[in-house]
Amino acid sequence: KGVTFPLSEEQQSGLIQMLQKFDMEQHEELWANKPIIFWHGERDTVVPYHMSRDYIEQLEKEKKAEHITYLAERKAGHAVSRNGILQVTQFMAHCLA
Repeated sequence: KGVTFPLSEEQQSGLIQMLQKFDMEQHEELWANKPIIFWHGERDTVVPYHMSRDYIEQLEKEKKAEHITYLAERKAGHAVSRNGILQVTQFMAHCLA
C-alpha cells in the first residue's frame, strides 16, 4: 500500500526475528490439543482474511484442527464485532467450566 517504515533493514530484520517466537507454525508443541478459537472478519484490510483461512484449511488437512474453532464474519473488518466478542466469551466460558 506504499507504506514505509522508519526502520533500517537491520531493525526490520530484528523485529521479524523477535516476532518468530509467536509464530504458531513454528511452535506447534505449545498449542497442540489445546482449545483455540480464531475470529476473523472477511473484510479485514489489515490482516487479509485468506491468510487465517488458508492456515486453518492446512491444519484441517493435516488433522490438527479438531480442537480449533474458527469463526468468520462476512461483514466484519479488522475490529472484532460485538457478535464476535460474545462468541469468544461463550467459547472461553465453555472451556473454563
